[in-house]
Amino acid sequence: MKRKIWKIQNAVCASVLSLLGFGGCGDNVGVDMYGTPHADYSIKGAVQTKEGKPIQGIKVSVTYETDTLGTALSDEKGTFAIQKEAFPYNKLKVSAEDIDGEKNGSYKDTSVDLEISQQDYKGGESWYNGKVEKEVNIRMEEKNHE
Repeated sequence: MKRKIWKIQNAVCASVLSLLGFGGCGDNVGVDMYGTPHADYSIKGAVQTKEGKPIQGIKVSVTYETDTLGTALSDEKGTFAIQKEAFPYNKLKVSAEDIDGEKNGSYKDTSVDLEISQQDYKGGESWYNGKVEKEVNIRMEEKNHE
């Protein structure tokens, strides 16, 4: 009877340890790492008219397909900054949308594609790909008032 209980306890312990990732055989001495690749993004820049004048109150969004990394409003100098930790992407879209109506003029929505190469990732190791810093200047065209 004691031997049967010991076998059940041994089987339960071995099952729990194997579910936790521990093995009983082999020469695997290292530690297995589990995680998700990620990177830090710092996207900043300015929103301006075609003539180079700053535009305040423009909603700037950084996206990858349907995933939004962040949004910001341009300030009185037209500048914006978005910082976010996310999955490592090789292409982002920076979109500018006039959401304040006629307050600062009326501008057509515009977007800029942002290519990210492996060299853009700085200081990464293991699952952390590093930090990407990009500057984007967006020129917006005024809407025609008809």
